[in-house]
Amino acid sequence: MKISSRNSRTPFVMVDKAVLMNETLSVYDKVIYCILCAYADKDSRSCFPSYQTIARKTGCSRRKAISVVAHLEELGLIEKKEQRNAIGDSTSNLYTIKPMDVSAEQSGETSALDDEQLALPSEREIPAQYLFKQKQLDGTQSSTYRSEAFDRLKEQIEYDYFEENFPNRIGFIDSLLGYMLELRQEGRPDIRRLLDNVDSSVIFEFLEEMKGKNFAGVRNVGAYIKKSFAEFLREREVLMATLE
Repeated sequence: MKISSRNSRTPFVMVDKAVLMNETLSVYDKVIYCILCAYADKDSRSCFPSYQTIARKTGCSRRKAISVVAHLEELGLIEKKEQRNAIGDSTSNLYTIKPMDVSAEQSGETSALDDEQLALPSEREIPAQYLFKQKQLDGTQSSTYRSEAFDRLKEQIEYDYFEENFPNRIGFIDSLLGYMLELRQEGRPDIRRLLDNVDSSVIFEFLEEMKGKNFAGVRNVGAYIKKSFAEFLREREVLMATLE
């Protein structure tokens, strides 16, 4: 496939409006999608920036770039084709930008990008220590969160970084991820939006916020941490807005 280069003097980039306006996509999803659009040829809508380039332009780690690209591919917003040079070594992937399918949304049904779909449970249950329960109307307990949603959160916050550098806090982070899943399940749009923007820096800030906290006298520590995290996200958003 012959791909012409985008005119570097062109000051604007064509981006699918539905992607930008979608409330279920994270900031990283949208930024990396926009970066791929910026590199894409206007006719073929294809480009081939390296993961390192994508990460540098986004301001994130290479691991995060790989994770987000995989997520965009899973959502059908891009097609990825692996490429090799003449001697068989891997080179930059070829990406083709795809429009968002909004037909289901327009018909009043849930689309492939619906909030519920993003947290779709898999058949394999997550380990018991990460499994959170939700009371049903009949008073019984059922497994609500599965490994797929939990693993996606781990990718979102770059869990491996904490596992390597803060192994003594992994237990707390595991619990925090569970509370994040509970907050998302509660369905408040403002909280879901804030949760979509949680990354490693947010987790690190909250760890510092909770350092030295005295839980003596707290009857339900889990509920306290979950509430504290939701309040922390709201306060952080207000603070960030004042700095802009």
